[in-house]
Amino acid sequence: MVPSALYRHYPSKDAILDAVLELVRERLVDHVEKVCREHFSALSRLDALLARHVELITAHQAIPRILFSEEIVGDAPGRRARLAEVIQEHVMRVAALVAEGQENGEIRRDVKPEAAALMFLGIVQPAAILWHASEGRFDLIQHARAAWSLYRECLCAK
Repeated sequence: MVPSALYRHYPSKDAILDAVLELVRERLVDHVEKVCREHFSALSRLDALLARHVELITAHQAIPRILFSEEIVGDAPGRRARLAEVIQEHVMRVAALVAEGQENGEIRRDVKPEAAALMFLGIVQPAAILWHASEGRFDLIQHARAAWSLYRECLCAK
């Protein structure tokens, strides 16, 4: 795609970046809604959500690059704040899944849902950076599976 094609639909680079950020927000919301429809236990929902995160990153390799670019997190405080809001909204959705698991006895009650949600996002984000930096040689899918096993073990009620 050539730049002129993009600017036919968006008036500026800022508008393009804002649209990408909104697209990511919509995808994250959609992923949570879909796993809630397709899976009945909190742990299976979290497992499926992790798989969707990995799929999003591997299918759309530019997303992490754009989200953490200087144009997003640098000199645009409004956009940086919007990114923080999008991430925080997603953390709260994941925390709600953890709290649901606590209510039904799947997840330990001494776990703080927000902390577990941030840990969940931490399974993917550093690994996505390593995957990108290694030009795909780092096995993001294998890492996610191994990290999921550890994460699940930490959360599971005995």
